[in-house]
Amino acid sequence: MATEKYAWKGKSSSTETIDSDAVFTTFATIPVREGAESLWFEFDTTADAALSAFKVEVRPHSNANWHAVANVSSDFTTNIQAPLEGVDTNPTSLAKSSSSMIWMGVKGLDSVRFSAKAGSSDAKVSDYYWQQR
Repeated sequence: MATEKYAWKGKSSSTETIDSDAVFTTFATIPVREGAESLWFEFDTTADAALSAFKVEVRPHSNANWHAVANVSSDFTTNIQAPLEGVDTNPTSLAKSSSSMIWMGVKGLDSVRFSAKAGSSDAKVSDYYWQQR
């Protein structure tokens, strides 16, 4: 009898640099595992700089365009809507040496992408994620 996996975890990258310019830097693209229903995404900023903007995008299938589901402060605080389910710290203005966790439903999605902008100087982030059936 085969055992089934009910949860998967991973680290999508080593520490990534978020540029301090007007363009979003994508620092994590996570393929949704077959059968996954939930995704938890945790990321940390280093002491280099704070974040000034943050964006979560989803892709419903591999040939689809990316669709932003959260990209302004209220999307992560007072106006959380599906597929986002919760956030412990607003990532759009995350201070240096801080962390944030986002949890969301991913059933039926192909992949999820996380992007950010840094403030006055380049920021560095590292991230971890896990998915669950």
